[in-house]
Amino acid sequence: MSDRMERVTVLILGLFLLLLADGVLASGSGIGGLTASILLWGLHMGFTQGARGSDRRHRAARAARYCLRNAQPRIRPAQLCASVVAGALWDALGPQSTFLAGAAFVILTLAGLLPVCRRLRGSSTTVRA
Repeated sequence: MSDRMERVTVLILGLFLLLLADGVLASGSGIGGLTASILLWGLHMGFTQGARGSDRRHRAARAARYCLRNAQPRIRPAQLCASVVAGALWDALGPQSTFLAGAAFVILTLAGLLPVCRRLRGSSTTVRA
C-alpha cells in the first residue's frame, strides 16, 4: 500500500487499526473479541512495519533488509520501558487499564502526526493548468 499511498496515510491507517485492537482488548469481549483483536493487531503490524523504508532500495534489497532487521535479537529500551509500564498497570489496575493506556498513547501519536500531515500537504506543490 505504501507504493500507492503516502507513507503517512498508511501509518495513520495502521494506528487506527491498533486503536481498534486496544479497544476490543479493553472491552474483554471473550474469545471472539480476542480473535478480532489479534486480526486487527496483525493488520496494524502489516500497515506500520511495511511502510518503513519502503522506497529507499531495490525491491529485493528491501525484502532482505526487512527480514534481517526483524530477525536480529536486540534490546529496544523504549519497548522495554513500555513493557514495564504495561506490566505495572496490569498488576495495579487490571488488564483493561493496560489496553486503555495503549489506546491513549495511540491517540497521542495520532495527534502528534497532525502537524506532520498539514506540513506535508502544505509543501506539496501541484501544477494546475
